[in-house]
Parts: sequence; structure tokens; C-alpha cells
Amino acid sequence: MQSNGTYTWQYDGTQKSDKLTIVKFYLQLTAGEHPMDMDGITLSYADSDTYVGSLEYVDKGGDAHNMDDTKKLPMQEGEWTYYIVGSEGYGDSDNLLELGEKAEVTLVVPEGGVSTNEEFQVEVKPASGATLTVKRKAPSAIDYVMTLH
Repeated sequence: MQSNGTYTWQYDGTQKSDKLTIVKFYLQLTAGEHPMDMDGITLSYADSDTYVGSLEYVDKGGDAHNMDDTKKLPMQEGEWTYYIVGSEGYGDSDNLLELGEKAEVTLVVPEGGVSTNEEFQVEVKPASGATLTVKRKAPSAIDYVMTLH
């Protein structure tokens, strides 16, 4: 499993935030891995003053994937969802992450978000296999949408 790209936007869509409130990242299988049941995943979140060992999964049926600047994200703090993104010749509508697919994971950061220059981490814990830890630091200025490397 690997991850790339982390994004943020103000989840109520009404004002610019001074905190990172939404994190979006992508998971895909590494070569030779067996399909992974996305419904068997647990996410945990931690920053300097918050730890949530198991964020709440909510099935949003692609709402987070299809959201644009004008829509309110239909999720609450501490919730996450996923959407399977297929590539040419790959992809179906089941809950298995399979060869050639990516899972777009969106989570609303608990406790109001991450402040500027604050480190945070998200752990992806599949039902079987290794845990993936995504560690990032919020930048010194937070824009509506941005990529964190």
C-alpha cells in the first residue's frame, strides 16, 4: 500500500480557515499485493493535542469525491470516507481496492483542525497487513486547497 497527495479545504465552504480541516489522500496497492477490503480499514489520527484511535467511517457514496468549491462537505469532524477511483481498463464499484485502482480517502480532522506549522499523522490500519502512517506538517499559511508533500 502506498499514499500520495494530501489536500485540504474548509469543510463548511463558508469562510477561509486558519486551520487545516480536511485531509484527502490516495491509497493504492503495491506490486503483487492482494486486493484489500476497504470496509475493513480503521483510521486513527494524532496531532500535538489530539488523538483519536478510530475515526468514524461514513458511507458518503462519492459525495466527498464529487465536491467542488461551492458545496458543503457532508461530513462531521472525526469522520472519514473513501471512493474507489479506477484507471483505464481497471476499476469497478465494489469495496475492494484492486490492481490499477486508487482509493481516495477523505477525512475531516477532529477538534477543529490542525493549526499552522503543526505536525499531524493519520494511520491506515487494514484488517490484515502492515499499517501505513502518513505524517505531514501544516504549512505556515493555509489556503483553501493545497498540496502537502
